Amino acid sequence: ARLSGPLDNPRCDVVRRALRRDDASNKDENDVALPDDLANFSVDEATPPLQLLRLGGAGAGLSPLALKLRRLDALSHSLAWVEPPEGSKDVAGRVLEAAGDAIGSGISARVALLELPRLGLTLRKRGSEFWCDEHDGFALVDAAAFGIDDDLDRPGDAVELVSPFGCIVALRDPDTNDVRVLAAAGSRPFRDGDGIGLDHDDARWRRGAFALRLGHHRYDLDRLAGRLVPSDARAAVYHVLAL
Repeated sequence: ARLSGPLDNPRCDVVRRALRRDDASNKDENDVALPDDLANFSVDEATPPLQLLRLGGAGAGLSPLALKLRRLDALSHSLAWVEPPEGSKDVAGRVLEAAGDAIGSGISARVALLELPRLGLTLRKRGSEFWCDEHDGFALVDAAAFGIDDDLDRPGDAVELVSPFGCIVALRDPDTNDVRVLAAAGSRPFRDGDGIGLDHDDARWRRGAFALRLGHHRYDLDRLAGRLVPSDARAAVYHVLAL
């Protein structure tokens, strides 16, 4: 974390750096839990730093990214990390604001990593896709058609399937075309006019999800039957409640 600005109105920039163990003989040995004593670790200069994107606050309007993340969980529990601007090494010194494609004073940066800790989801940018760490081989796709050109049987089928959830994360395996739909287990669904809303701050609901160690519910797409198949009984109950 880096503090800057005047004392009466300071700002804090958060930069993510990769650490490596100095005595590691191969890369796999770096993948360990950090000990209390970091004496044997140093910053991995080969891995570019990432800076935490400001998703809202300070009177600024919310970006399209922030508006989407806010539907999945509270923005205070949503982390978007951006790569440093091209040719810039001092990413911590840059002012990055979530304002569409232009971030900060005309500085162009792109989101490299999305983390939703309470949902237990990490989406990592590789190439042109966001790949999910927790669901190996699955990438983020458009929930309106699950990344399939012809939708299902007729236009609008995909939207009808996911509409009861209010907001979901849709993933597709490009090799098999298998689709998974993920819903936030810790957010209580409720009727909001003609649609469905999600209450991210219902303490009783969230305590229950935490006790069961549930971050998200998973549903697999049965393309032939045109329905979502819950991965377990808890996901089935959540689906019924959302309906």
